[in-house]
Amino acid sequence: MNTLIKFSVSGTQEAFERSKKKSLDALVFFFVCFLTTTKNYTFFHGQQKLIKLQQHNDQMLM
Repeated sequence: MNTLIKFSVSGTQEAFERSKKKSLDALVFFFVCFLTTTKNYTFFHGQQKLIKLQQHNDQMLM
């Protein structure tokens, strides 16, 4: 009986560890996705501003 209880506890512990790792992986994945999207967005935004500035400078020179 004692071993059965021990086994179920260790099984639960294992499942808990596994789910913890899964959620951690999901969190990391989400974080990476979030970072890349924000980075791309700011980069794109910066490019747009740069292009607008360039066009403005060209108009001033003409």
